[in-house]
Amino acid sequence: MADQRKTEILGIDLARFVAATMVVIWHFAGKPWLDPQGATITPLMPPAPPSIPPGAWFSAIGWIGVQVFFVISGAVIAFSATRARDRRAFLISRLARLWPAMLVCACLCTVLSMVFWHVAPGRAAVQLAGSLMFSPMGPWFSGQVWTLPVEVAFYALVCLVGVGQQARRLEALAWALALMSGAWWLACTLWPGALAGVNQHLLAITLLPHGCYFALGIAVALGGSGGFIARRLALMALAMATGWLEILTRAGVELGQAPYRPALLVPPLVWSGAVLFILVSFIWRDAIHTAFARQSRIIRLMGMVTYPLYLMHYQVGGPLYALLVHRGWSVWEAFLPAYALAIVVAGGIALLMEAPMQKALKAALERHLPRWPGREISARFV
Repeated sequence: MADQRKTEILGIDLARFVAATMVVIWHFAGKPWLDPQGATITPLMPPAPPSIPPGAWFSAIGWIGVQVFFVISGAVIAFSATRARDRRAFLISRLARLWPAMLVCACLCTVLSMVFWHVAPGRAAVQLAGSLMFSPMGPWFSGQVWTLPVEVAFYALVCLVGVGQQARRLEALAWALALMSGAWWLACTLWPGALAGVNQHLLAITLLPHGCYFALGIAVALGGSGGFIARRLALMALAMATGWLEILTRAGVELGQAPYRPALLVPPLVWSGAVLFILVSFIWRDAIHTAFARQSRIIRLMGMVTYPLYLMHYQVGGPLYALLVHRGWSVWEAFLPAYALAIVVAGGIALLMEAPMQKALKAALERHLPRWPGREISARFV
């Protein structure tokens, strides 16, 4: 039990699940009603003018789940990188985490896209290939996959810089990401539209727009394990301020011409609350594990479900949601069964397919991936 507590952070599993649920709420109960032109589900919905759904103040900020995910990734990867034997072990763990669920979800969603969205087989095959390769330019089977190449770019940086090293390497990387991202958003604020022609997907993998979130996650992990010394508090303050700038800008992009907008400070405040929860989860991880020992299995399952739920909720739950809306169900009446269906399918993927596929992929990579020169180092937070 003691060893498990050192590596398991139950609060992070819960934060992941809540962040994924926020994204699902946005895609089902928010975007189709507030920004129907940008919603994947719109072709399945009955024709109707845009309207303000009940609880719009809540559904209209669901997109914040993505920014929460980026902070979680920064924290978890920092936590894992300093405990990996070497870069090879880190790479194997990341591939095993990302690829099996993507393979299952991409194949399933490709079929569903052809059935319900009438995507041509040739186009569907291209989207499938782009998704399985984590292509930064797409096309993908679903729009939310754009975050995966960003995550991969961050993992690559950590693999090169932070694995098997003392925490100062990761802290230096976090400062570099925070400073570059901060400078980027300051420039965008002072000169809006100056780089409007830049491809947004290519820009995303440079980590300029979102590096602040990964930097914040690293700072949270380092501080939660090694103490919040002055320079780490300064790093968190810089990353938080930049995150606020990005979120305030992103709100206009996500909501487009929506007839409803939440109060200006609501999205960044909700995000800040999630960051505080992540921070608490790291600082008091042992106490939380002890307090919720009986619930630990269900909380871990919630964490396992998150990734496939994020990937395939649109294609799995979307047709049911649209069908129920066609039959006169309200926004939230239709949401609940569609969300439940997506949860059940995601749980089946996580338990019955993803776990054994991860084990098999790890074994295959251990056998066939060449060992890199260099000694194995066990690192610690300092």
